[in-house]
Amino acid sequence: MANDVDVKSIMSISSKSEGSTAPITRTKLKNAPLHERCAIPDMVKIKELFQAAYRNKMLPNEFRNLLRTLLNVEYDDDEFKILFLKINTSREGEIDWDELVSHLLLGYFLNDPENERASLQLPIMGLPTVMRSQHRHPISRICFCPDVAKDRSTNNLTGNYITASRDGMINWWSLDMTLLRTAFSSSPHLKVRTTWVTDMVCMPDVNIIVTSSTERDLRFYDCTAKTFTLKIVITSWEYMICTMYYHFHQDISEKCTLICGDVGGNVRVLQFSPVDRGPFRNQAGRALVQLRHIDLQRRPHLLAEMKLTELRGVHSEWVRQVSYYASLHCIVSCATCPDSLLMCDLAGSKTHNMFRLDKTYIDIPAQVGERTPISCVYNSATRELILAAIKIAVLVLDEQINPHHTDGFTHSRAVARILYNPLFKVIITCGMDSIIINWDPLTGKRNVLIREAHTRLLHGELIPVEITAACFDPGDQLLLTGARNGTLKVWNFNTGVCLKEMTIEHMCEVTNCFWVEGRILAVGWNRHVTEFEEGGTQRTGKSWETRHTDDVLAAAARSPMTLATSSYNSELIFWKLETGQPYRRFSCTEPMLRIKMQYSKRAASPHAAAGSSAHRGSSILRRPSMGGARDSVIDAASAMEKARARRVSAVSLPARAQVMRQLAVHAMVFLQRRPVHMHVATLMLSLENGQVQCWSEHPAGGIQGAFQGIHTAGDYVSAFTTDVDNNYLFTGTTVGYIKVWLMTNYLTHEKTHISMPKLRLKFPFLWRDRIEGRAKRCVRDQPLPLLLNSYKAHLRCVTSLAYVDHLELLFSGSSDYSVRAWRLSGEYVGTLGSFVPWSLTDTRFPPDVQKVASFTTFKVWRGGWVSRYVPGQVEIDKLRDITELELRTRTFGEPPPPPLLGDYFALPKRPDAHQTIRLDDSLQTIPLYAHLRMASTQPVRRPPTPELVRATRLKRAPARRPHFEPPAPPQ
Repeated sequence: MANDVDVKSIMSISSKSEGSTAPITRTKLKNAPLHERCAIPDMVKIKELFQAAYRNKMLPNEFRNLLRTLLNVEYDDDEFKILFLKINTSREGEIDWDELVSHLLLGYFLNDPENERASLQLPIMGLPTVMRSQHRHPISRICFCPDVAKDRSTNNLTGNYITASRDGMINWWSLDMTLLRTAFSSSPHLKVRTTWVTDMVCMPDVNIIVTSSTERDLRFYDCTAKTFTLKIVITSWEYMICTMYYHFHQDISEKCTLICGDVGGNVRVLQFSPVDRGPFRNQAGRALVQLRHIDLQRRPHLLAEMKLTELRGVHSEWVRQVSYYASLHCIVSCATCPDSLLMCDLAGSKTHNMFRLDKTYIDIPAQVGERTPISCVYNSATRELILAAIKIAVLVLDEQINPHHTDGFTHSRAVARILYNPLFKVIITCGMDSIIINWDPLTGKRNVLIREAHTRLLHGELIPVEITAACFDPGDQLLLTGARNGTLKVWNFNTGVCLKEMTIEHMCEVTNCFWVEGRILAVGWNRHVTEFEEGGTQRTGKSWETRHTDDVLAAAARSPMTLATSSYNSELIFWKLETGQPYRRFSCTEPMLRIKMQYSKRAASPHAAAGSSAHRGSSILRRPSMGGARDSVIDAASAMEKARARRVSAVSLPARAQVMRQLAVHAMVFLQRRPVHMHVATLMLSLENGQVQCWSEHPAGGIQGAFQGIHTAGDYVSAFTTDVDNNYLFTGTTVGYIKVWLMTNYLTHEKTHISMPKLRLKFPFLWRDRIEGRAKRCVRDQPLPLLLNSYKAHLRCVTSLAYVDHLELLFSGSSDYSVRAWRLSGEYVGTLGSFVPWSLTDTRFPPDVQKVASFTTFKVWRGGWVSRYVPGQVEIDKLRDITELELRTRTFGEPPPPPLLGDYFALPKRPDAHQTIRLDDSLQTIPLYAHLRMASTQPVRRPPTPELVRATRLKRAPARRPHFEPPAPPQ
């Protein structure tokens, strides 16, 4: 039972008013978020009701009535089921006050805009490059001096870095931090002892460098043509100037501004016109101008081109930094005092104080500063942050996202797994960056983010470990993930809480994991299946019999009957889930080879099993390059190198090399809806040569067929998924292609009628092309399964696929760090986590793939529309004269000229108009016969028969012989 602190924490987070609006509103809200409806009085009442309930817990019906009566919120059956399951984290069928409080706190946290915009990685991830400063004293200032064009525009890709040390030494550096030249800034009045240089600033539009020193002076040096000549010296300032900033406009008529801050808390502004370099122009007989600070105030004619404005006593401590914001037309200065930040105009009339420390991204190496003030400069073009003190450190930031090249990224590393949860209707993505993200597929919103899901301790520091496998429990309420270091974790993916942790073997990659009824199974590089109890507390599990002779790369489970595992050396073994015993063994390289299963007493350890299996030469498949048995303890460095080598596989091997080595299996999937029969293919697996083999899990079955799943040399299928009814098989390849295959009537006894016109309406890929693409040409001699779709989805390998049946959306994850959504027809919807607004109705092209896509891919993206443009042909605009009324009524153009039927038919003449009949009603009887219209008494004449008809009749009529004419004699 939570105390009153929980209520107060929710009260402080809730943005609702003090009074509840539930009694006022009569109409019930439909499926409203619970955390948005709970006000302070409501929370107090809900807590009292929980305390009055039996065992302080509520059943689903009781909690639903509470929401309906107290909060005036009504939920659909499905929505309330999802809400109750999210609150009931203990999965006991009852919820208590603590679980409700946790759910509300999580809802407030997820609604925070800062949480939705949280970056997956810090902008500075790499280590800095440390180099010598070539100075004898610490650097007091580093700045970037860009080259200024004739139109006074600047480019950060052309220019030099300038560093100034305390002893007055000034160095010029190139963009790649190569030393160019050196100069010294010293006071012309001191001959014996030099003073420290406190700050330096460059004025690139007039080729001037300004330095300030402890002598309370400003020195202006002319750097034209790689010179370093002292032009102006202003001495006797009231306080030492410790910081400066220079700003100039692109418009030459605007005045340039030099802002100075001193140790007395004063801010001074020097302004001059840049026309003809202003006060720094070369004049005969004027080599050096020396004046005091008081002369600029009382005798401005000594330097009439420069105007001084003073803001006295704006800070009570040293001015640490000054700047000028052109968009706000204001001066900004900061100091270490209560009035830390000052924003004002040049006259100092408007002020505003504020202070905020944002974030610290990386620790600066000790050899750079060593308790010395550090100066820094940032180049937005090269995205480099350069720190300077005793040494120089260069930090390179991550690349900025270009909307013309990409839609953004879902993870900061390659995507490992994509899962769709039908219970909560969410998408779960797991990446190699050890991050788990819960997504809403309808809105594209990020619900829950879990960072550093798997870690390992290295040199006293926790390092993220890549996630390599994931699955749901049979009830779709929990998530199981496996990592490269051999650990397994159970998560509540709605709250981000880890419930259990297990391990199969140290630094042994988990390639697949499964959660069947009451058991958790994991396979990996230890060559056997490891089983854990669902409710057990042990971190280690029991191992099944070791039957594989190499690392297990792919596996698939069909609960509650079969588990299929395949290794790197092309071994395929079928296991019974109920007993954990293997019952069939095959070689995918030679699928017709029947390998006899030999059963022996189980060894006590994997080493013994591996040793005993060496004597069974008839049932072991080894690669030619394979050596002796590998130790069970794998070195971390060798494990990472091995994982990296096995994932870089897009090189085609010669035909002879293919025969010499065994073909590895990289992915497999079960067709759950198909029956178990010896002649029905229920398992699909992919080989390195691009083939997709179809196997029957029946003990008397075997391989049933195979088809080519690629159309590019060196490519192979790396990911499988299917719909609920197993009508479609979705495959993703290593070069980024997605293909959809029709599995109906393929290697099954049930024959179903297929409507090709209906498929053509759904898949524009099936439409006839002028020239067939590679995808269609590769399946000309392959009638079944029917290729329904083929398009390029990513530039890199497709690592995982997930299909949402009720939305008809396919989600694809790739090693290019993105998860993209596609319609069943192949149209691109969007990328999860992208800066582009999420929409399931609007389709467009992915910017990165658009540059290299084929015409077949563009045809699929456009929904079947293909451009018929011929170079040099002027396209006629057929809609140039059509108005909105014509489009609405579908009547285009003007009516045709009469006669409509041409000159082939003439209408009869209209009869004469009849006069109106007027009856004579003056008499008692009306003589109607006098008004009757009588027809003409002339006979109707029959029109003559046309000559053509008469000739035809005479020709067809038989010749009649008179009765008196004798018959003709025989010839």
